[in-house]
Amino acid sequence: MMPLFIFKINKLGIFYFYLNNLALEGKKFWVRKNYNQEFISSTGQLTKLEKEILMKYQKTVLRLEKKDINLSDFFYRPNPWMILKKKLSKKDYKIILKTFELFRKRWNSFWNIKLKNEVKFCERNLIKNVRIKRRYIEKIVKNLYILYNPKDAFPKKVVVFLIPLPKTIKSGGGKFIPSIKGISIEGSAARMTKIKTIQIVLHELIHLYFEKNYRKKLIEFIKININKTQENQLRKSLNIPSVEFGVREIIATSLTIKMTAKNKIIPPYQKLLFYTSQKLQPLINYYLKNKKPLDENFTKEVLNEWHSYSKI
Repeated sequence: MMPLFIFKINKLGIFYFYLNNLALEGKKFWVRKNYNQEFISSTGQLTKLEKEILMKYQKTVLRLEKKDINLSDFFYRPNPWMILKKKLSKKDYKIILKTFELFRKRWNSFWNIKLKNEVKFCERNLIKNVRIKRRYIEKIVKNLYILYNPKDAFPKKVVVFLIPLPKTIKSGGGKFIPSIKGISIEGSAARMTKIKTIQIVLHELIHLYFEKNYRKKLIEFIKININKTQENQLRKSLNIPSVEFGVREIIATSLTIKMTAKNKIIPPYQKLLFYTSQKLQPLINYYLKNKKPLDENFTKEVLNEWHSYSKI
C-alpha cells in the first residue's frame, strides 16, 4: 500500500526554511551549513543590522521551543502571520516579523538567481521518481508494517512540501511536521530524481506515522533502563536532543537509507548512523523473515551498537 503524495510548493515556507537554517547555525545539529554558505555567497555578506536581528530571532525561537511552540507548525499553513499574531506575545511576534521584513529583499534576490528556475522541475522530477519507484516504496512500506505494527489506519494522503535547493548543492534532506501531518523534502531538481530522495521520504514517513506506538514503548524503556549519566554519555559528542531521538533515527535510517562512506569528513552523528545501520542489517532481516515487530530486545541491540560505536 502506498499513500497518495500531495506535493506542494509554498514560497513563504521555503523562505522560512532558509531563514531559520541561517539563524540557528551553531545551535542545532540539523542545520545545513552548506545551504547557508550558498545563500551568503549568492547574496553578499550579512550586515551588522542583519546579524543583530538574526541573534534576536535565534533567541526568540529557542525560547519558544521550550514552550513547545515551533514555527514550522505555522509557516507551512495558509495565513501564518494571522495565526502567529494570536499565538505569540507582541514582542515575539514583532521580532519574527521584523526578521522576515529585513531579509525579504535578500531572499527575493536568492529566489530569482538560484531557485526560480530550479523549483519548476523539482515537483515534476519527484512525481516521476515516485511513480518509477512505486514497487520499491510498496515493498519498504510492507516491511514497516511488520516491524512497527502501527495501530492507526495508514493515511490515504501525505502532504510533501518541496524545499528547492540550488543545482550546485548535491546533498538534501527532510523533516516530518506532525502538526500538519506532512513532511518537507529538500533537494535540487536533479536530486529529486535520485533513490536517496525516495529513501528520505520513507524515513520521514516512519517518524510521521509508523513509529508512534513503538515510540511510547521506547520512552518507557529508556526511563527505566538508562540513567542521566548514561544518557549524557551517549549524547555527549553527537549534539543530539536525547537518547530516544537517537534510537529512533538509528532505526529509521537502518530501515530506509543506504548509508555510504564516500565522504569521510562527516559529523559524528552521521558516522553513528553509518556504523549502526551496517551492524543492524542482519538483525533487521531476522525480524522481517520471522515477521516480528520491533521489541525490547531490538531496542537493546540498538543501544549496544551505539555503545560499541562510542568506544571506537
